[in-house]
Amino acid sequence: MKFVTLCSRTALKSYKGQEGFCGGVFCHTPDEDFSIDIKMIPEGINTVYVEFKKIFIDKLLDEMNMLSNKRIIFFSISKQVDTEAARSYVEYMKYKSKAKKDFDTETSIDRFMHKWITSIEHELVHWACSLAAKGGEYQDDYNSRLQPDRLLQEELTKYINVEPGVQVEILDVGAGPLTILGKKHHQYELVINAVDPLGNFYQQMLKDFDVNAPIQTQTCEVENLTQLFERNRFDLVFMRNALDHCYDPILGINEMINVVKPSSYILLTHIINVGEIESYDGLHQWNFSQEGDEFIIWNKDSQTNVTRFFQDIADVRILPPNSYSPNKELDIHKWITVLIRKK
Repeated sequence: MKFVTLCSRTALKSYKGQEGFCGGVFCHTPDEDFSIDIKMIPEGINTVYVEFKKIFIDKLLDEMNMLSNKRIIFFSISKQVDTEAARSYVEYMKYKSKAKKDFDTETSIDRFMHKWITSIEHELVHWACSLAAKGGEYQDDYNSRLQPDRLLQEELTKYINVEPGVQVEILDVGAGPLTILGKKHHQYELVINAVDPLGNFYQQMLKDFDVNAPIQTQTCEVENLTQLFERNRFDLVFMRNALDHCYDPILGINEMINVVKPSSYILLTHIINVGEIESYDGLHQWNFSQEGDEFIIWNKDSQTNVTRFFQDIADVRILPPNSYSPNKELDIHKWITVLIRKK
């Protein structure tokens, strides 16, 4: 297979010698660090690596018909990706889907896309850059997600409320392209399900980066879980750092309660007051905090005491600090972990 890389001089130097990056096409101009002429791509090239830079993406958009039979892989040497490049990436993904049905018009993500589109773009770019860099500084986390034999985390195992030796079904909500959950356990036969509103995009992204995910993420919003799964199905439901992205977190929790089995658990772990931290930018529309021993979800417009709201159908309990932290060494934020037991 032949490759070509469309990138700046800096990126070309950084990726020189790496597998797949065996050539570069660029031309230097006095006014900018680089520009690109798509027609410079040599004959016979069937895979194109594209750096996340606005000028490259714009050229791709202009020359889509010419590139429609080529495999495009995006990458970045920088964590800072501008919004225009992100938007162009989304448009390119839609183009590849032909019918532009990546966002189902019947789902609420389409209705709210006009408000959150920039953050959705950055979510996609975040994962695309991570996949291109094979995790980058989070390489251990990235590699662990790809291990089919990785054991389920002990912090989750203790909330499986079934006898050893039986099949256990777990749901990861807002999982991204690669669920963080371990896939094996020495006492149970695990069946892991992963869902995310951007599942369709992630499935395409994994193909573009030749990543073989042990668990494929399905497309579903937390607010619509019962449209995909039957009630009382799962032995454990897990959601990490995603509930603040929802348009209705209370409805989302209700749906998680609907799909978990009676007497079984939902584990939520999120950054405390992330909406305030992020100044309510993009998807970060909600805060999570506690008053006494009660779980509170709030923003500038509303506040819900979750513990009291669901008290008739579930017990809501806040766990001690650091009961579950995804990256204890790297994370600078304080997290709140909530355990919900369905009655």
